[in-house]
Amino acid sequence: MSDSIRLAQKGDAEDIVGLFLNEYDRYFGKFSDPDKMAESIEHMHRGLQTGDPWAGVMVLDAPDDLEWSQNGIEGVSAVKQNRPGWSELSSTVIDPEARSQEVDGVPVYQLLHQARESFDEEVYPDEKRYTQTVSFTGKSQKGSMEAGFVPVGYSDGQFFEAHNGEGRISTVYMIDSGNDYTGDGEVYTPDNEAQAVEQVLENLDEAGVDIERTLENDEERPEEVAVKEQNAETIGQARLTVIPDKQDGYDTWSYDRVLDWVDQMQSREDIDWTGLEIDAGNPVAASIKSDTGLDFERYQPDGIRTEDGWRDIIGLQGRPSGTRERYFVDDAMSVIEAAGIPHERYGSREYSGTEVHRAEIS
Repeated sequence: MSDSIRLAQKGDAEDIVGLFLNEYDRYFGKFSDPDKMAESIEHMHRGLQTGDPWAGVMVLDAPDDLEWSQNGIEGVSAVKQNRPGWSELSSTVIDPEARSQEVDGVPVYQLLHQARESFDEEVYPDEKRYTQTVSFTGKSQKGSMEAGFVPVGYSDGQFFEAHNGEGRISTVYMIDSGNDYTGDGEVYTPDNEAQAVEQVLENLDEAGVDIERTLENDEERPEEVAVKEQNAETIGQARLTVIPDKQDGYDTWSYDRVLDWVDQMQSREDIDWTGLEIDAGNPVAASIKSDTGLDFERYQPDGIRTEDGWRDIIGLQGRPSGTRERYFVDDAMSVIEAAGIPHERYGSREYSGTEVHRAEIS
C-alpha cells in the first residue's frame, strides 16, 4: 500500500462524509452522518482485530508538498462483504481538486483502487470480487475494465443517491476476470434473454475467463421455492433471491407468492426499484422471467455461494420510470443492447482515448 494510503480512523469521519456530500446532492445513512460514519469505522477496526472483518475503508492523504494538496483527506474507497462468497470493491470518491492528479507518478484513483484490491486479497483471500460502477460518465467503467473487471449487466436507477440533481444512480455491474469460475454448466433463460447471456459470456471470454455454459429454455413452476428477502424500504429498494431448494437463512414460499411479491412491490409508490436474483441453473429461472415480465439486469456466473456449491445468477429488475442520460463503455453498451433495455444512442465521447457511448435510457 502506498505511503499516501491508510485505513480510515474515527477522526476521519467528518472529512469522509464531506467528500460524499460534495459528490452527491442527496445521500443516505452513514455517508451523510459523521457520527454514524465514526461508528462504522470503529466497527471496521473491531472486526479486523477480532478476525471477523466486514469491510475496509481506505483514505488518501496527499503529501503536503504537492501543489494541489489541501492538507486533508483527498479521497476515500472501500471494500465490503455483502453477499456470500463475494467482496465488493465499493464506492470511490475523490475531491474534485485531486481528480486526475498523481502521487509519485501514479493517478490518485489508481492508488485507491490498488489499496482496496490489496486489502481484499489480504483479508478475503478466498472470496471473489465485483464492483458496480456509476454510469454518469463512463469513466469509472473504464478504470474498472483496466483493472480486469468485465461488464455483466446494468442496474437502472437502483441506488438512491442523487447526483448533481440527476436523480437515482444507475450502475454497470462488473465482475473480476481474475476470479476462479466453475468450468461448465447450464443456464435456463427464455429465448429473448439468451442473447444477453451470450453477450456476457463473450465479454468474459474476451477477458480470458474460461467457462462453458449451455443455454436452455425449459421452464418449471414448482409448488415451492426457497427465498431470501432483502428489502431496503427506506431507500425505495426491494430485492428477492430465489433458489430451488431450502438453505440456511432462506424461507420457503410458494411459487405464486413470488409472483405476488413482484406485483406488490411494483405497485407500491415507495418502491422505486425491484430486483430478483434467480438460480440460473434451474428451469425456474426461465419461468419467473416469463411470468413477471421484469427486465434483464445481469447474468453473473457463480453469482451466489450455497451449501451445495456455486450457482449462476440471472438478475431481473423492475426499473424506475422516466428517461435518463447515461454513458457506457463498449462492453457495457453491448450488454444493454443484447438485453433489449429500451434506449436511444446519441453519439459518443472519449475518456483518455477510450470511446464512451451516450445513451438515453427509457
